[in-house]
Amino acid sequence: MFLKKAHPVQKIEADLQAYGARRPKLQSQLAEAEAALEAARNERRELLIGDDAENATARAAIEKKFVGAERDVATYTDVLAAIDSKIADARERLVAARDKGRREEAAKAREDAAVRIEGIALRLEHAIDGLGAVADELRESIDPSSINVRRYRNFKGIDDTPLDHFELVRLIIAEGMFSRSPELFTVDQPDIGGFAEASMKVPMRRPDGALCVELTKDLAGVNFLPASGAVERNLVIPLRQAAQEILEGKRLPYSVAARSAGKTVEPQPFEIVDVVCVKPMAWIAENGQRTSIVDNLSSVPTPVAERAIALGVAFPKDSDEARAHLDCRKRWRVPTTDGSDKFTEAVDLGVDLERLMAAERARLNGWLLPAEDDSDFAEAAQ
Repeated sequence: MFLKKAHPVQKIEADLQAYGARRPKLQSQLAEAEAALEAARNERRELLIGDDAENATARAAIEKKFVGAERDVATYTDVLAAIDSKIADARERLVAARDKGRREEAAKAREDAAVRIEGIALRLEHAIDGLGAVADELRESIDPSSINVRRYRNFKGIDDTPLDHFELVRLIIAEGMFSRSPELFTVDQPDIGGFAEASMKVPMRRPDGALCVELTKDLAGVNFLPASGAVERNLVIPLRQAAQEILEGKRLPYSVAARSAGKTVEPQPFEIVDVVCVKPMAWIAENGQRTSIVDNLSSVPTPVAERAIALGVAFPKDSDEARAHLDCRKRWRVPTTDGSDKFTEAVDLGVDLERLMAAERARLNGWLLPAEDDSDFAEAAQ
C-alpha cells in the first residue's frame, strides 16, 4: 500500500503552522523562566545581605534555584532562536516552492498546448493534402476548350481571353475558402477606385526566423514547409522554448493579458480574524498606507495575524496565552509627538497587503508582472 506524498508547498505550510503554534507557548515559558530567574536573583541578594548569609545549606539551595532558572532561560532562548531560524528557512523554501509550482504549472500549460497544436497541425496537413488532391482532380476533369469564363479588370472592363483551367480552379477554391473563412484572407483597399482585393499571403522564412511575404523572383531555392513543419517552426518550438525558459527561471510564469479585452477579476478580501496583541505592530494596508494597532484585542487580516503570531507579538484570541495576557490588563501606548514618530516602537511585521492583493489580481487575470517587481511580489507573498 502506497501513501500519497504531501505536496511540497502543503508540507512547508504545515511546518510553518506547526512552528507558529509552538512559538507562543515557548515564548510564554521563556517569560516564566525569566521571571523565575529574576526572583531567584532577588532571593539570593536578600540572602547575602541578611542574617543567613553564612548559612551554607540556604546558599546552596538558592544557588541551585538560580542556576536552574538561568539554565531554563538559556534553553528557551536557544529553542526560540532555533524556531525563528526554522520559520525563516521555511518561508524561504515556501516562496521557492510556490514559485517552482507556478513555473511547473505554466511550463506544463505550454507543453500541453504544443502537443495539442501538433495534433491540429497533422489534421491541417491532411486537410491541405486532401484539398490539393481534390483540386488536381477538378482541374483534370475540366476541358479547357469548354471554359467560357472571363476576367473583369477594373478600369479596363472584360478581358476577351477566357480563363485557363488552372486559374479557374484557383479562383473556385479561393471563393469557397473565402466564403467559409474570410479571416484567412487579407483584404486590401487601394486609395483609388471603389474596389478591394482579397488575397492569402505566402511567407518566405528568413535565416533569423522572421516571415517575409515579399517573395524573391527566383523561388527555386526557397524551402516552403508543409503545414506541420510551418506549425512546428512558428508555434510548437517557441512554446517549448518558453516552457524551458520558465523552468530555468529566465522567464516569468505569466502571460501578457489584454486588460481591455474584459472585466478585471478582483481577488476576494482578506479574511478578518481576532488576535490578542502583546506589542504594537505595523504593516502596509491594502490602500498602501502604513497601519498600526496598539489595542490588546484586535481584528486584523489573516496575513497580518499569521505573521504577528509567528513573530510572537500576538496570540490567537482563544489561546491560553491570550487569556493570560488579557487577565493581566497590561496596556501600553506608542508615544507620539507631532506624529513623525508614531510607529517608532511598533514591530514592523513586513506584511504588505497592497502587494499581496496586486499579486493575486495578476494571478487571477493572467497578467505579466513587471520583471523588476517579481522578487518584491515573491517576498510579499510570504
